[in-house]
Amino acid sequence: MLSFGLLASGFLTYSDTPQQADAVVLFVGPGFEERQQETCRLITEYHPNYLIIPAYNVVSDVDGKRISRIRRIKYSELASFKARKTQYYEPWFEDTHVEVVETKRLMEERGVRSALFVSSPYHLRRIKLISDHQFNTTQFSIRYVPTRTEAAALHPWHLNAAELRWQVSEYAKIVWYLLYKPFMSAT
Repeated sequence: MLSFGLLASGFLTYSDTPQQADAVVLFVGPGFEERQQETCRLITEYHPNYLIIPAYNVVSDVDGKRISRIRRIKYSELASFKARKTQYYEPWFEDTHVEVVETKRLMEERGVRSALFVSSPYHLRRIKLISDHQFNTTQFSIRYVPTRTEAAALHPWHLNAAELRWQVSEYAKIVWYLLYKPFMSAT
């Protein structure tokens, strides 16, 4: 069981070195508070022009006030996202896929060509797989930044049953995406 957890987390975790970008994109999900903290750190360190939270259909000019606003957003406030997903997307699209497509739409509307995508370490491989299909790499520069606090907990001695369940869930969602991907064009 431990060896599966090590291999599983090794594939799922993905990260790039952050660099200057036009926007920071915050993906929602478990560990949202850690994601918010990482987003604030990146905004402070890299001074992007925009903060994008696709699940909330939010694009904000970055200034000091917005950082405190990020900390007030609750992961549970997703009713509008679910309504947009139902209205505009195929029913088999998984939430992360919708977030990536929404991110692309919001970036294109504002002419944003580079972004730092922030999420949990286990979530970034799936975000990258979907983004590689959605974004043309000659037109967009995307860097994937995991939350630091969660990344520090990925050592083998920290794996527990809950983390293993989450890993299995991530793999299931990757397989689901790969199954329906051939039947769609880049949205």
